[in-house]
Amino acid sequence: RTLETFRQVEGVLGEIPALIGKDLYNAGADALRRAVEAHADDGRCLLLVAHNPGVQYLVADYLFEGAASPDIVGKDQNGYPTATATVFGVDVAGRPVYDGIYLAKDHV
Repeated sequence: RTLETFRQVEGVLGEIPALIGKDLYNAGADALRRAVEAHADDGRCLLLVAHNPGVQYLVADYLFEGAASPDIVGKDQNGYPTATATVFGVDVAGRPVYDGIYLAKDHV
């Protein structure tokens, strides 16, 4: 399913260089974080397509590390529906900075 999701995104954004890691299937937040960090310097933008609960836990970790507001943290804690995208920037100290959350139901 993640590959199908990626292909849908690629259909909208255009061809995206991809590394497909079957070892990340149903991975936990720690494994997903290691994958992100391993490719953090590969370009200006990194897209991670993953399954729950790992991706939701990773998002929660980033929200806490970036000191996101309680309202934003609450959005993640209330569930992370299929096809949700959370966007983070990175500040000068290397901390994640919340930039937005996009729920598929809001863009149908």
